[in-house]
Amino acid sequence: MKVRRRPAFLIGSVAALLLGALGGAWLWLSATSTVEVLAARSTMPRGSLISAADLVTVRIGVDPAVHAIPADQAPALVGKRAALDISAGGLVTPEVVADQVMPPKGMTMVGLLLGNGLLPASPLQAGDRVRIVQAPSTPDQATATPAAIAATVVAVARTSDGQAALVDVLVPSQDAAGLASQAAASKVALVLDSRER
Repeated sequence: MKVRRRPAFLIGSVAALLLGALGGAWLWLSATSTVEVLAARSTMPRGSLISAADLVTVRIGVDPAVHAIPADQAPALVGKRAALDISAGGLVTPEVVADQVMPPKGMTMVGLLLGNGLLPASPLQAGDRVRIVQAPSTPDQATATPAAIAATVVAVARTSDGQAALVDVLVPSQDAAGLASQAAASKVALVLDSRER
């Protein structure tokens, strides 16, 4: 008896084999192109101390735009602080982790809105040491040496029209209220001290 070959059956079998091979290759590639990174087990408020119990390992696809901290670096994060609020399940990135709380104990962050001419034309950088000079209140005080408060720049942002800058500075807590009051009355200027350490 002669066996009849069915071309449709043969083509279907080859197609099924090819689809199976392609599916297996896709599964293998998707499984091997993931990495283990750290995420927050529960919501961590800004400033909270990070413990091992706060972290969980998750697998994500490799993406060069995502800068999550690898899971094997979890021990290095224990004892650091959350620099920003981290939602439960949120990836832990270098930007959301800090060595200390900002502002640190004994210091206060004050925002200054300074128009052009009240700060250097050279761009300020985070970490710059500056002095906030208080303008004299009366004309007869103009000849006296003005009061100045030492500060450290935390952040700088130019206004959209480029006519002013918002500068966040760290100052000793006892100087913060007076400085904020002077700044609100537009009676301060900022001077940049040497960047040489």
